[in-house]
Amino acid sequence: MTIIIKSLFILPLFFVSGFANILPQPNVFQLFNQKHVLGPHELFGNPFGNPNDYKAVQIPDDFGTPIGSGEDVAVPVRNKPQRATPDAPLATLGYKGAWELVSQSSGVSAMHAILLPKIDKVLMYDATIWKISQLPLPKGECRVLNKTTGEKDCWCHSLVLTLTPQNLSLLRYLYKSQILANLHTDTWCSSGGLDVNGNLVSTGGYQGGANTVRYLGTCEGCNWREYPTALADRRWYSTQAELPDGGFIVVGGREAFSYEYIPAEGKSNAKPYFFDFLRQTSDPEENNLYPFVYLSTDGNVFIFANSRSCFSTQV
Repeated sequence: MTIIIKSLFILPLFFVSGFANILPQPNVFQLFNQKHVLGPHELFGNPFGNPNDYKAVQIPDDFGTPIGSGEDVAVPVRNKPQRATPDAPLATLGYKGAWELVSQSSGVSAMHAILLPKIDKVLMYDATIWKISQLPLPKGECRVLNKTTGEKDCWCHSLVLTLTPQNLSLLRYLYKSQILANLHTDTWCSSGGLDVNGNLVSTGGYQGGANTVRYLGTCEGCNWREYPTALADRRWYSTQAELPDGGFIVVGGREAFSYEYIPAEGKSNAKPYFFDFLRQTSDPEENNLYPFVYLSTDGNVFIFANSRSCFSTQV
């Protein structure tokens, strides 16, 4: 009986000792306790809103309204460097080139910047979700964000920069900026390109901008034309490429395992074309953001996504 009673007292000590030995060290849980840094997708939740929300917040007469231009700023005159020739390479001329600041600030962050060669201007535009820039919209032409609360966005998110040659022999230019009317759809991580006539065609974006096709012509005073339901699939981080006939294809995007062709202006695609290659090469984190898409000389499209590539003859 005495032996049994002693065993009852001693047995728990074995469990306590064993448990003490398997307890983790103080820093074992450090990895799990580290603060998780939120990415943009977690900060902003579901990036895709209803593209038809655009219609509810559209301000009448917002498109095509000529909006003022910036002030002219003369750039200091520099002597034109000697031109390099095969007999006198640039290195032997003693001129290594130089950067020249023509403006302290563009006023708008150039998330996207593209040269419009037909009119010798540079278009710069940013996402609209931040609702801020260094250029307030003139004439109080604000974008209504919430009719219930009255929240508005009164900041410019796109502009065109002009470099006008005054004296090419002296490399003197006048710097001018033209404010464009506010974008109604968000261009955050959209895609785009120039058509055969030099006009910008922009696709996709964030939330209500994900299904949008936008156009910007090259005429004097031209402004954005936006079609928020033109694309069948939501295109955020998608890639746009030109085809042999001058049209455009839009490939992929976050959680978009498909491609589609940009429809005629004012039209909408009924459905996209499923492309299993994008699903096969996707992963939960990067999700094939901005796949590489190039038109090959044989008319096929070369696509590189994640760690794989293919030639697509379907397009």
